[in-house]
Order: sequence, then structure tokens, then C-alpha cells
Amino acid sequence: MSESQRLITHCGNEIRQLVCTEKLLRAAMTDLRGSMIQSDGFTRRTDEAVWSNVDKLNGTIQEEAHQAAVQLSSAINIYLTMHDEVSAEEVDDLIVELDALKTEINGYRLDQQESLRIIIGHASQAGEQHASAVQDRVGVVSRQVEDANAAVSALREQLQEKPKCTPTETTRNRSDSRSFEESQILLVQGKLANAQKRLNAAQTSMEICGKIDWETTTSRFGAVLRFLKKEQKEMGALPELRKLLLNEVNAYLSAAESFKAYPGPRHTALNNMRLRLLSTAPAWRGVEELLATGYAKGHQ
Repeated sequence: MSESQRLITHCGNEIRQLVCTEKLLRAAMTDLRGSMIQSDGFTRRTDEAVWSNVDKLNGTIQEEAHQAAVQLSSAINIYLTMHDEVSAEEVDDLIVELDALKTEINGYRLDQQESLRIIIGHASQAGEQHASAVQDRVGVVSRQVEDANAAVSALREQLQEKPKCTPTETTRNRSDSRSFEESQILLVQGKLANAQKRLNAAQTSMEICGKIDWETTTSRFGAVLRFLKKEQKEMGALPELRKLLLNEVNAYLSAAESFKAYPGPRHTALNNMRLRLLSTAPAWRGVEELLATGYAKGHQ
């Protein structure tokens, strides 16, 4: 196997893995967003919306890559048709076709590495912020439970304490004392009701926290980040394939232009390029079919 064939085959293998990675990433993202919906109920944040945006941005990148893959597949198919022997009269047409193909290939949006790098950074930051927010919220709610519980206990003790009238108090004084006592009791009861509401709310928040599987949430975040990085690596096969194809097209174009300038001496070089195309055609054909049907079409 020649070096060109080996590189083409390697890129094909990366794209096969990319097909699987993108499916796993979509499933992992769905699971994580489900966890974020539960988490938002406790943290009072909108992390699900954050991850929904990450999912949409990555979906846009995938869609652009799929469209470019179809274009690259078409370019490979065109290149593979250029294997016929070329006469001096036909070389001008070949040069025009190769030059047009070169221009077209250069225009494909195959390199998504920078966009994926930004998304990975955004996802990593979102995960760190979420973990910090959960920890902070647990601390806040725990203190709320403690404070409200202490307030409830103290107010209940106040209600249990009944002021006693002394023997020297007059009936009027006793009546005034009872009125004051009743007003104080109502005041304390109101404070107790409010404290109990705060305690119930804080305890409900802690119950929500306890029902969330934080270990699974952390695991799902790790899976999404891992698949995003894997996607970035494997999607790098697309611009690498373009580079390989451009190398072939440029070499063929150079041979054709040399043959045009020196028809006799350079005929062998042009013929060798044609034979080179034929020798790598099986590898290119495999990649072309993979791009059109296995990668891009599989996501339609």
C-alpha cells in the first residue's frame, strides 16, 4: 500500500468512527439536558437552556460538515473520472477541469476545528459553573434549614412561656395584662408561621436535591465533553482528505501543464499521474461512498 493509499484509508477510518461518535454525542447530550432540567429545579438556574444552546451550535457544525462532505464526495467522484489517456489536443480541457476542481475544493467548509474548540471551551466552562452553583446552593439551603429550624424552636418556646399575674395586681391590671399577652401571642404565632414556611421551603429544596442523582449528572457531563473532544479529533479527517485530494489535483495539474509546454518529454509524467490516479482509485472510491452515504446521508 502506498503512502497516499494509507493516508486516505486512515481518514476513512476516522470518518467511520466520527459517524458513531456523533450518534453517541447526541444521545449523551439528550441525557445531560434531562439532568439539567432536574438540577435547575434545585439551583434555580437555567443550565438546561445553556446546554440546549451548546447542542444547537454543535448541530450547526455537524450540518455544515455533512454538507461539505457531500461536496467533497462529489469532487472525489469528478477526480476519479479523469483517468483516460490525454492527447496534446485534449490537455487544455484537462487543465481547465483540474483548475476548476481545485478552486471548488478550496471553497468547501470542511475545517470545523476552531468552532469545535470554542464549543468545547464553552461546554467545559458551563460544567464548572454548574458544579460551583450546585455547591453554593447546597450551602445556602443548608443554612436556611438551620436558621429556620432554630427560629421555629425559639418561637415555640416563647409560646410555651405564659406570664403569671402577681397577687397584688388589680382586676383592671390583670385584664390589661391578658390583652397584652394575647397580642404578644398573636405576634409570636405570626412569626412562627413565617418561620415554619421558610423551614418547609428549605426542607423541600433539600428533598429535591436529595432526589437528584448528582453522580450520574457528573458522569453525563464527562461523557458529553469526552465525545465533543473525540468529534473534534475525528472531524479533522475532513480537511485532511481535502488536503490529500488537493495534492493529487495539483500534481495532476502540474503534469498536464508541463505536458502542454513540452508535449514530447513530459508525456511520461502525465501518464504516470494517470496511473497513480488509477492505483489510488479504490481507496478514494471507498471514501467517496462513505462520505456520501455513511456519513452525510446517515444524518438526514
